[in-house]
Amino acid sequence: MINFRIENVKPGTPNRMTMLVKYAVLNVGLSGLVLLAVRTVSPAQDTWPKFEHLSTAQGLSQSVVNCLLQDSQGFLWMGTQAGLNKYDGYNFTTYLHAESNPSGISGDNIQCLLEDRAGFIWVGTVNGGLSRYNRRTDTFESFTQRTGPLGDPGSLADNTVLTLTQDRVGRVWVGTRRGLQFFNAQTGGFETQELPRADEDRGSGAVTALLEDRAGFLWVGTENGLVRLDRNRQPADVFKHRADQPGSLSNHEVRCLLEGRNGTLYVGTNAGLNAFDPQTHTFRNPAGSDSTPAPLSLDEIYSLADDGRGNLWIGTFGSGLVRLNQATNAVTPFLHAPDEPESLGNDVVLSLCVDRSGLLWMGTYGSGVDKANLRQVRFGKMQRAKNQENTLPGDEVYAVYEERKDLLWLGTDNGLSRYNARTGQFVNFVHDPANPGSLGNNSVYALLKDRRGNLWVGTAGGGLNRMSVQSRRDFGRFDAQSPEPRRLLSNYVLSLLEDRNGNLWIGTNGGLNVMNTQHRVVGAYTHRPRVSTSLSNNEVLCLFQDRQGTVWVGTNGGLNRFDPATRRFTRYQNQKNNARSLPNNTVYCIREDQQGYLWLGTDAGLCRLDPGRNSFTAYTLQDGLPDNVVYGILEDQEGDLWLSTNKGLCRTKRRENPSRLGFTPYNVEGGLPCNAFNIGACHQGASGQLFFGCSEGLVFFYPDSVRGNSYAPPVVLTDFQLFFNPVAIDRGGGTPLTQPISETHRIELSHWQNVLYFEFAALNFIHSERNEYAYRMEGFDDWNYVKQKRNATYTNLDPGHYTFRVKAANSDGVWNERGVAVEIIITPPYYRRPWFYGLGAVAFGFAVAAYVRYRTREMQRNERVLMRKVRERTEEVSRQKEALEATLDHLRTTQGQLMEAEKMASLGLLTAGVAHEINNPINFVSANVAPLQRNIADLLSLLARYDHIVEKAALQDTFAEVAVLKNELDYRLLVDEIHQLLAGIEEGSRRTAEIVKGLRNFSRPDENEKKPVDINQSIESTILVLGSELKDRIRLVKELGEVRQVMGYAGKLNQVFMNIIANAYQAIPDRGEIRIRTFMRHDRVCIAIGDDGKGMTEEVRKRIFEPFFTTKEIGKGTGLGLSISYGIIREHQGSVSVESEPGRGTTFTISLPIC
Repeated sequence: MINFRIENVKPGTPNRMTMLVKYAVLNVGLSGLVLLAVRTVSPAQDTWPKFEHLSTAQGLSQSVVNCLLQDSQGFLWMGTQAGLNKYDGYNFTTYLHAESNPSGISGDNIQCLLEDRAGFIWVGTVNGGLSRYNRRTDTFESFTQRTGPLGDPGSLADNTVLTLTQDRVGRVWVGTRRGLQFFNAQTGGFETQELPRADEDRGSGAVTALLEDRAGFLWVGTENGLVRLDRNRQPADVFKHRADQPGSLSNHEVRCLLEGRNGTLYVGTNAGLNAFDPQTHTFRNPAGSDSTPAPLSLDEIYSLADDGRGNLWIGTFGSGLVRLNQATNAVTPFLHAPDEPESLGNDVVLSLCVDRSGLLWMGTYGSGVDKANLRQVRFGKMQRAKNQENTLPGDEVYAVYEERKDLLWLGTDNGLSRYNARTGQFVNFVHDPANPGSLGNNSVYALLKDRRGNLWVGTAGGGLNRMSVQSRRDFGRFDAQSPEPRRLLSNYVLSLLEDRNGNLWIGTNGGLNVMNTQHRVVGAYTHRPRVSTSLSNNEVLCLFQDRQGTVWVGTNGGLNRFDPATRRFTRYQNQKNNARSLPNNTVYCIREDQQGYLWLGTDAGLCRLDPGRNSFTAYTLQDGLPDNVVYGILEDQEGDLWLSTNKGLCRTKRRENPSRLGFTPYNVEGGLPCNAFNIGACHQGASGQLFFGCSEGLVFFYPDSVRGNSYAPPVVLTDFQLFFNPVAIDRGGGTPLTQPISETHRIELSHWQNVLYFEFAALNFIHSERNEYAYRMEGFDDWNYVKQKRNATYTNLDPGHYTFRVKAANSDGVWNERGVAVEIIITPPYYRRPWFYGLGAVAFGFAVAAYVRYRTREMQRNERVLMRKVRERTEEVSRQKEALEATLDHLRTTQGQLMEAEKMASLGLLTAGVAHEINNPINFVSANVAPLQRNIADLLSLLARYDHIVEKAALQDTFAEVAVLKNELDYRLLVDEIHQLLAGIEEGSRRTAEIVKGLRNFSRPDENEKKPVDINQSIESTILVLGSELKDRIRLVKELGEVRQVMGYAGKLNQVFMNIIANAYQAIPDRGEIRIRTFMRHDRVCIAIGDDGKGMTEEVRKRIFEPFFTTKEIGKGTGLGLSISYGIIREHQGSVSVESEPGRGTTFTISLPIC
């Protein structure tokens, strides 16, 4: 026994057993309907959409898809019988019920979906109640039926939710198996809306469909009729199926509701589609009783969708997908065909959705989700139908010609065909060996109808064939075996042209023939190797006459221009070293555009001939062509060129910028019926329709109907990782993400969390694999255009503020420039944070206060010290003198020690200079101390005399004696001299301090990191140190320009300048000149140091930077100075060059990068 529970299934929703039974019943009927869906071959636009399939193989959780929804972000949601799926065009995210997860979805069998105006997604389930998804937390809140002894009036009426909608005031309405409710946002509970009873015996039953129309009426579809509720609480209207009333519903079981773009209310029932007439309150079959196929009027209608282009799409049970043209009421069914992988995946269509890009999504029973591009480029296709007589004779079309709008000639690999579009009939012409008036050969490569009405047919092996106006059946033949003057150079006719004079030009694989209007061959042109004005090659692939009357001949050996006066050709061929020559010698096609440019299709791309300069401009794969082999060129009425290649068609956009071509490719993936086209097989009809012959028949279309995907897709972030590990969502702040990355606008990270990984997606589902992306981290880099790559990684980001941005383009190159952005804040370590800086500032303030207090006390102490006796001061000066002399001795000793290495030699020079400079102020001190001592002795003598006089108390008698003593000592002069001597001592001390400070600035011993360096100041410091060495015999010329600072070590750079300047004056035997010049060159600082010394040879110049290389005497140099200097310059990312000749001096030029 087989048991199944109907009560657990949405009324009318098929379970597997029901499906099997109904398939058996409908099998015979569907066979007839499939025949109606077979496409007939016609040169009209092919409106048959291609269906793509998504199933469990691509990640869908289950293959029965009950409902579809595209949310406001652009994600597509799919409700199946085993889980809810969110799709981003690449991957599925599946939500499944788990008892252990209270914030998870309440059930797995998903019946309906709704996104409310706040962005919450409501999910109705079977036996699981209702769930509300919060995308900001990626969690669900569940509502279920609560039962008890007294019941719970605020709970859900039933745990099976069949339909959902939201009205204009924001209320969410819920249809369950036990009636209608709406959600009260204030109380968080549900209130029941009573529905009128449809009849005495039955209630309204389960609510299966809900819709609020534009007038504000709430339509409620039930399993026992349709109810219309007035928002003003007027009595409800009930609509039922009544067999005795033709205007009633076709069936009382309502499955779906839709208000079309035209305002019509459509009602899908268990027995057909109904359109409501608001004037008469009646229903009609929208397709009309006579034109509607029987299955549509009898079928169960499960889903409805309006594509916004005048079409209503209808999902049925067992009869597939149906398209209803709302203007003409024409019905087109689409069914599953097992032998056609691009047909509908399943004939039971449970749900429909039209997304914002124009894709129609279909949820099926058993084959997952199908999608069809309703805006897809619609190319027509004509091909041979197997086992049918009324069809093309061959598979490949080599030539096409439109005689009039409804009559088309086609040359194929198996004969010539004439197609009448009005009757849909083919008349085929093939070679019959027994009939000399038949076609010469079945491979037809060229077609032309002349001004007299004759049809000329070029064949491969059968020569040139003419169908006269009178015959319309038989052919006259011109070939290599014909008598003169009908003889051709070859039986393989590849191209044809009628010129302005009515002459017929015939291109063969053996040369070029010309036939006059009397059908006499009057010209034969072939390639002659030693004649440069002959045809460049005998294989004539194409012929063209431009608006000036010039005949152009494309061959397998280049392009030829014919001169009718001399009957000679001018050749255009590829030249290896000339980029403006013909790119390739195989010329397949020639076309002149509206502007007079000549375009050629070659084996190396498209090229344009510039007639003024006889040069070519080539366009290849690198410029956007889908393939470098161009077989055919047509120009549409808008001036765009259409190219046929081995990899599809290509359109050139020249209206926006004629000087720069933009290419739009079309291939099988984008709806083109075929990719491989044939040489010269192209034609433009009188109405502007374009025809291209390919390996699978004929492709035709109107250019203005070929529109790309203009939908700029929304961009979302889909994943964020740290150190390539997923980051969990923690609302408590335990991780950087408190909500899904798609909802995150700001991420704060610690300084060590600096390896970031992002994934992103453009929510364009039309060939999503061809979406392109670009991203950047503002504050770090510029835009990175990464084609189809959907992730980005950043490592070792410094602390700071960044903004990560992503933008994307759809498969047709339409960019969403705004894209998506997330702010990234990487916090610095504690010692680089403001509070730490504040604490440091406070500590610094205390330190400054303590220092000020200390200095105040120190100044007070110094004031007392200054009052000491002159003798103590003199003794202090003497001690300073001794200390300075000891320092001088030490520096001289150091100078001797530094002679052991060149680097030490540089410091020795510095020491010697400093010693010399310090010696001068020491001499000041020494010279002033002795006179000062004498003067003080004299003063002491004078004071002793005063003491003696005081002791004798004979003041009045000895004034004359004192006066004499003052005169003898020259007292006034003695006092003034003491002041001068003290000033000299002070000046010597000051100069000593300046020299020591200069020495410290020059050497910078405590420098351990690069800092901005003023080059001019460094040179001045070096010159100051070397002043004593230079001033006697060297004339120093300085031209220090305005230069920017460099980033480096000042002490090391001073060492470089010291070495080079020292080498310069050592290279000058007597008196001479050293020139130092600084200047800017681009973004670098240059220092040129030159001398007029003895110079050096080329051999010496090449080795001067080698370690231990020297030209000095033994003991006077180690050869390390310039080697060390070279290393320092390289350490600063700089360079140094040397110019020198014997007897003409030497110039070193140093180049350093600026900050």
